[in-house]
Amino acid sequence: MDDVCESGSATAFDVMIERTEGRAVIALSGDLDVASRPQFLAACRSGGVDDVIVDLGGLGFMDCCGYSGLIQARLEIPSASVRNEVGQPAHLISMLRMMDLAE
Repeated sequence: MDDVCESGSATAFDVMIERTEGRAVIALSGDLDVASRPQFLAACRSGGVDDVIVDLGGLGFMDCCGYSGLIQARLEIPSASVRNEVGQPAHLISMLRMMDLAE
């Protein structure tokens, strides 16, 4: 059986980073999946700040590799959190809160 995080196809994805003193807001749009996970993590690591907020408001889709990317970002940047869950499915928000990734 193939590992879902090992294969995939290119998807539409965009990252915008807004930096202020000590904080980076990373706004995602499109699909956060196996193809876009590396770009998302690179954006989180590029901030050079201690406080990272991930804005999911523009996401249309997120698979298990997207979830694992959020967890990886949290492990690398303990203050990282998720916000702007508007339009996201209730089960996604519940899962993110259960994993202590969202406020």
